[in-house]
Amino acid sequence: NYFILAEFGQNAITDGGIYGEKQAVKLTDASVTLNNIDGARIRMGLFKTPGPEEVFQGIFTFDYINFTDVSNQIMLERFTAGVNPTCGDTATVPGNTTTPGCASGGGPLFANEASWDSFGAARDIGIQVFDSFKSGGWDHSYAVMIGNGNGLDTGGHADGEDTYLYWSSEKLISGGVGPWAHGLKMFAWSHNGKRKVDLSDDNTANAEVYDRNRAGVGARYRGGNWRIAGEYMTGEGMIFQGPEKPNMGIGALPQTQDLDGESDGYYLDVGYYIPNTKWELDVRYDVYNRSTTHDLLTAEFNTLTLGVQYHLNRKAKLTLNYATRDAKALDPISTASTPLTKQTNGLQNCL
Repeated sequence: NYFILAEFGQNAITDGGIYGEKQAVKLTDASVTLNNIDGARIRMGLFKTPGPEEVFQGIFTFDYINFTDVSNQIMLERFTAGVNPTCGDTATVPGNTTTPGCASGGGPLFANEASWDSFGAARDIGIQVFDSFKSGGWDHSYAVMIGNGNGLDTGGHADGEDTYLYWSSEKLISGGVGPWAHGLKMFAWSHNGKRKVDLSDDNTANAEVYDRNRAGVGARYRGGNWRIAGEYMTGEGMIFQGPEKPNMGIGALPQTQDLDGESDGYYLDVGYYIPNTKWELDVRYDVYNRSTTHDLLTAEFNTLTLGVQYHLNRKAKLTLNYATRDAKALDPISTASTPLTKQTNGLQNCL
């Protein structure tokens, strides 16, 4: 079978060309799946990668408007391009992550970008072997994928291939249909790859290579009128820090990446379908601990989301969310009397 999908709209997928320009349309899926081998379906092309539950599932089954912070920040990858106009390598190479030699002692621990040219959207170009099978009342699924590690782009960001692994086992119980089938599902996944980063300021493309590793485990229960889910995930390398010095859309917006930092986080989700109605009540709490291994970059995000859904039918619903969010930087700001480290030197000279 074949699957083709394109995105029309102003969002992260269509916004963010090499100079920050918008694109009218962006291809997000273009794959063919061969179903000729028992127990091993083969999918090739551009398609959604196996990974976290809330990112992996179809959008029409998603119970909230926004992703959790942990999924958004460590899983939905931002690829960078362009040059830093103030202190960066002026070699413009696709996927070139530019950071000047602004920190002593071996270079900075994060990268400062002039712009970003791609949003991963949990997709990649590659080949995947996957299938599911039932045994003793359980439904088991697996996926093994090799991708080029460049998201929706065809190249320029990754060094070598990315490896995706996924496994789930679900104990089926009566009730529900399709993605709303009742049961207890347990799952684990991993995503490992390498990214090219240019840390020099010599007008030459001479990228260094950094690891980008992600992993997670979780469980979900759906039965009767209840839905209960939770997931824990970790990230190592290429930790997205967000924009520096927001400029109200004027000029290039610098982005930063913690190149070899570590992060982790989790979420807990509960939903209740009111009997004999089309109304559903939801509550979700998520925590994201960003750059826990680096001074002055460590941050903690806590978000509580309350939701109400009105199900018109299986393909359409109305969703209302209210979220209260607390974000804090956990490390103190250095003073003039404090010796400069790689991080503080970079923060004072690059950002």
